[in-house]
Amino acid sequence: MKLIKKIAAIMFAFMMVFSLSTNVKAVTTSGSTQDLNTGTIKITNPKAGHTYKLYRILELDSFSYEDNSKDTGNYSYRLRTDADGAKWKDFIEKDAKNDGYVTVDKNGYVTKGSNSSETDYVNFAKAAIKYAKNHDIIADREVPVNNTNPLEITGLKLGFYAVDSSVGALCGLTTADSTTEIQEKNEVPTIVKEVNNKSSYQKGWHDRSYANIGDEIEFKTTLTVQKGAENYILHDILGKGFTLDRESIKVTKADGVTLQAGTAYTLTFGDNKGSDTTPCSFHITFENPFYTGLNPGDQYTITYKAILNKDAYIGNNPTDNSGNKNTTWLAYGDSQTDNKITNTYTYQIPVFKFTKQGSDQKGLADATFELSKDKEGTQKVHFVKLNAEGDYDVYRVATTDETGVDSITTNSNGKFKLVGLSDTYYLTETKAPKGYNKLTEPLKIYVSDQNVIQVDAGSPKATVEVENNKGSLLPSTGGAGTTLIYLIGGALVLGSGIVLANKKRAKAK
Repeated sequence: MKLIKKIAAIMFAFMMVFSLSTNVKAVTTSGSTQDLNTGTIKITNPKAGHTYKLYRILELDSFSYEDNSKDTGNYSYRLRTDADGAKWKDFIEKDAKNDGYVTVDKNGYVTKGSNSSETDYVNFAKAAIKYAKNHDIIADREVPVNNTNPLEITGLKLGFYAVDSSVGALCGLTTADSTTEIQEKNEVPTIVKEVNNKSSYQKGWHDRSYANIGDEIEFKTTLTVQKGAENYILHDILGKGFTLDRESIKVTKADGVTLQAGTAYTLTFGDNKGSDTTPCSFHITFENPFYTGLNPGDQYTITYKAILNKDAYIGNNPTDNSGNKNTTWLAYGDSQTDNKITNTYTYQIPVFKFTKQGSDQKGLADATFELSKDKEGTQKVHFVKLNAEGDYDVYRVATTDETGVDSITTNSNGKFKLVGLSDTYYLTETKAPKGYNKLTEPLKIYVSDQNVIQVDAGSPKATVEVENNKGSLLPSTGGAGTTLIYLIGGALVLGSGIVLANKKRAKAK
């Protein structure tokens, strides 16, 4: 992978010293390859956890400079004469020479060319690193770093080096004579991953969202470019519970300009790149010749949409609280950022229809219900019946391409489970079992984080319990009720007669 970055101060310093002049008067420091002199490169402010690679492009035949005048000293460079030097021969004599970065005489000595400005040598450095990677040239020295203490790389053969970093960019071009110091100015790019939660619970852009199966989910990744940006590749993996809308992917700069795929970046689907062990859902690659405008501080927003599909994970995984994951990371150079993850949760609503028999709850079969998003029942939710789970019949929210049902009937256990839901619903009993009263009002059900269920704003529950009572037995014509009335009426008439007879006897006396 290409690892490139400029350090302007070091480039300028190198241009000042890149010379073949050998006429020296008073000198205090000198050396040559023949004298077996070695040099040291000191890196200040190294990045912990990264690796520095040193590529010796040219051989420093000899050098000399006065005290405190190192940048204006005399340095004699030539093509490397060792076995590994042959790998750089074509680059120097063709690429670098043709681009005007250097000139090469018939004896193999190299001087700076007509294109030797700061910008030119930044491009020269980039070209050298790119050439090394493309031609599998192994670094002359590779040094991993685990802290930010100044790093001294000693015992280096004299030469003109490109110093590279797995931060993802060129650290500097320098010459190893006695000791050369360069400062690591690279920074690690950052990404922020968010999902748009449209439910009433914690609305807005967060690291989690709550949705129904069939809902459209919006994702957003914000990428901040750092110094030395080169070959950024954004990796994105959607869990199996999502169906990506490929046409919805957009890359926008902070100024509102939308970049075009194929011009500013490449967009690929379902392939492996870099450290991928499984194919990503998609990659966005900012890479020459497509795009060279990655400047420090620039921000890019990548947005896209996906549908929560029928394979969605239901609930919160009890081990890691994960639901339907979307994982994103940025590869740069030999490194990559940490994974950034969002979770989208969808839940289940278990329902138990029962009547009381003493202290026992007896499940009631043949009760019919509908679920809707509004109290009036105009926005009915449709379901597809799945395999039963224990005592429960299971119904999943139907997707747009499925023919679902909007009526659920309880089984012999009085139980059913509705899966793929989140937020607020209304459960209406449309038909009660024979001999039982039907609910007169819909139950308002709210399901939220951790699959907590509230019924009519009551205390949290794990199951929606619907209790039904038997209907009252009213008297009917010819029944016991009428007989009872006749008996009471007769008793009243008989009583009245007895009272009347007693009064008449009393008057006669």
